[in-house]
Amino acid sequence: MSVRPMRGLRSAAIRAWLDHDLRSQAARALRRVPDRPRQIVRERLPAWAQRWVQRTRSYLIEPLDPRLLEPLATEPPERLADARFLTDELLPGLGLGGVDRGLYPPELLPYWDRGVLSIQFPNQFGPYLAALTRLDVVSYLELGVAYGGSFAATVELLRRFGLRRALAADLDPSMLWLYAACRPEVTLASVDSHTPAFGELLREHSPFDLVLIDADHSEAGVRADFEAVRPHARMIAFHDIAELNFPDVAKVWSELREQYADEYEFREFVEQYPGHRQHLGIGLAIRREPAGA
Repeated sequence: MSVRPMRGLRSAAIRAWLDHDLRSQAARALRRVPDRPRQIVRERLPAWAQRWVQRTRSYLIEPLDPRLLEPLATEPPERLADARFLTDELLPGLGLGGVDRGLYPPELLPYWDRGVLSIQFPNQFGPYLAALTRLDVVSYLELGVAYGGSFAATVELLRRFGLRRALAADLDPSMLWLYAACRPEVTLASVDSHTPAFGELLREHSPFDLVLIDADHSEAGVRADFEAVRPHARMIAFHDIAELNFPDVAKVWSELREQYADEYEFREFVEQYPGHRQHLGIGLAIRREPAGA
């Protein structure tokens, strides 16, 4: 495990700015691949291979530019707490990402492969973020950050409502190096959540008001991540609880809802776009106050 500054971030900085023309040509070539071959490949690849493809593709992408997040710093707080505004205007405008455009319905395709590359449905992410503005989130951990867009958007919004520190943990969080350089309250950690180093990281930085789990999508992986962060977090969110490509996440989420019904209040943000295949989904478990507290 290493925490910013780290060798991985330095190498990422070099990779991000060298061979810019070559990376641009490769990215343009990738976008020219027709949708149908992309879909066939996506459907036949196992989950681990899909994650590998996503990480390989990240080498063709610039580090997240903090300037893209400016609307989150300038909009009035009441607008940022409005789920409809976030869903219909702000989040699509920030930009959406993912392995291919097949993830998104036609109305969102103009926003795909641009901006912060957040891998989210705005009609799920918007209500989720709006709910967080009313839950006093001062400390935040995101486990599995991909291109970093969802993490940065969450942090920028919650900073307007009292967030003071945030930790991005991933095998390779280097897409966020430029953003983290502008935000002293943000720490990046290169770590495998299934190693003792992750336990050390939790003990060093806990407690957290909110932890988002979006890393290993296997049943054992999701459950292990939950058990690891549970003693250190007041609220735990899960990404992909409605994603058909990751049924293990939905399975664990459903079982946790039954197993911990007395300990947590469970909320779901799983609205889908009409006529489009079911994807993504966010679950939020909020620890109940002890009786008499």
